[in-house]
Amino acid sequence: MVVATAILAFFSKLFGNSITLITGNILSMMVSFFLIKEMAGNEQWENYFKPLTPNQLLILVSVLNLIPQFLTIILANRYKRKLYN
Repeated sequence: MVVATAILAFFSKLFGNSITLITGNILSMMVSFFLIKEMAGNEQWENYFKPLTPNQLLILVSVLNLIPQFLTIILANRYKRKLYN
């Protein structure tokens, strides 16, 4: 999934459509929060996320997922400059 989001970030920046990238990340977080809330009463998942809470883990993973996206955005900018020079 990390590779897929990085590739989508690259093409999003290459074609100048950053709104799609931002909207996709926000929608992904919203869906994940919703699914976490749906599983909140399930005791089988209670210790799965230790030492973090499910919401903390979601925020951590979301921030870590932004790193390869930003790296590919930088790569797309360099590639774009080479094309137009």
